[in-house]
Amino acid sequence: MKKATSEADFVKLLQDVHQTLGAVQNSVPKGTVFEMAQGTIRLDYDTIFARGSGRERFVWEFSDNRAFLSSYKIYSKELATK
Repeated sequence: MKKATSEADFVKLLQDVHQTLGAVQNSVPKGTVFEMAQGTIRLDYDTIFARGSGRERFVWEFSDNRAFLSSYKIYSKELATK
């Protein structure tokens, strides 16, 4: 993820999500995809926030016996109309 976006931009994204949707109220796992050839795992969650909802997607990569977050996306109609 460091290659795709700066830390400042990622923090801004998370601040915008929190400002628009509010605090997380509940989050339910909705899918796990293991991609062994790529060394990744994708975790999807349906998340309810104080002022909306969305599907969050986290992609973790594994390298040198370490895991790191390589991608975070959120799909939310409330964010799309902001």
